[in-house]
Amino acid sequence: MDRHATCLWLARAIAWSLLFGGWTVLGAVGHEAARAGLLPGLPLAAWLASIGLLLALGMRRATSMRALMAGLAGAALLAAFALSAVQGAAPAPLLGVAFGWAALLVLASRLVKALRARLPRGTPAPIGPALAGAAIAWAVCGDPLGAAAQSPLAAGWLLASAALLLALAPRGAPPVTGCAAGLFDCSLPLPRGGWGRAADWPLHAAALAMLPMMAALPEMAERCAADGLTARAVAALHVASMVGPAWLLRHRLGHWPRARLAGVVAACLGAGGLAISLDEQRGALLVGMLLHGVAWSLAWAGPMLARDARVRGPMPATRQCATALATAAAVLLLAGAVATAGTDALRVAHGALALLALAGLVLARRSVPTMRG
Repeated sequence: MDRHATCLWLARAIAWSLLFGGWTVLGAVGHEAARAGLLPGLPLAAWLASIGLLLALGMRRATSMRALMAGLAGAALLAAFALSAVQGAAPAPLLGVAFGWAALLVLASRLVKALRARLPRGTPAPIGPALAGAAIAWAVCGDPLGAAAQSPLAAGWLLASAALLLALAPRGAPPVTGCAAGLFDCSLPLPRGGWGRAADWPLHAAALAMLPMMAALPEMAERCAADGLTARAVAALHVASMVGPAWLLRHRLGHWPRARLAGVVAACLGAGGLAISLDEQRGALLVGMLLHGVAWSLAWAGPMLARDARVRGPMPATRQCATALATAAAVLLLAGAVATAGTDALRVAHGALALLALAGLVLARRSVPTMRG
């Protein structure tokens, strides 16, 4: 691996650590703030909305390397300072963390694109960096219930991550625009259309599975503590289910036909929904959610490894803004439902995703004879 490839790998790993860390830290501080009276899920929703809006508004605007580096430093300082100022249900610091972290993540993605441009086409998919980034995020802030204890460490990690990204930035590189395929090859639950093709419903449903899994992670960790699992263990299981299968199957997934990939993903979603519906114990819910994590992993990595052009077309800015806001609203609804109805809300959400995936398979098979005729 030459120097440019090494820089790209490291930048990707840092960016992925910021992605997974954002889910955990913002979920944790939001959980504590909700106990003090804040709207459940507000920091996560503000983070997702900010990411989507920043991606959409900056998609076609080129950023010079100097401006990119200044933005990285400023975003990290804002997020770290706001995180250190979080106290109770005060919304201003929480919204500051959400926006600063979102800006840092979007700019990190743009830096990754600048580094990728210095290499030949066909650079490897970021499966390894995603695994490394998930491990880093879990090591630094892997407790979805320990917001107060890990906030100083998380703030320092944000600053260190920005410093490393600045060190990796390619000096003298031309201005760089946003990624047409979104953030980190569609790793966020921002659906890119294609719902008119029923055969792809399992992949879309798997992408959306991240929302109930990560939005309810603190609640799930709290409830699983009664069964002897620590909060860090619950977070480790969730993160491992989302990146482990993609890494283990990275040499095979790219050769799977899309229909086979959709079938396997639908089977994971269906099995998870069945586990959740047949047993009301928390253990069954955890197993079902982990199966949905596996589905997300395969649905994310499969098309990317296959270089499937259907996931890389540009999305209009207005649609991306609307999708980001809808995703943020879904997080608010899920967090509020979990706070009110507990695990029953998670069972409904994951059961609906399983039914959506299976319905897509059924409709796709029924349409095959018609197409042949």
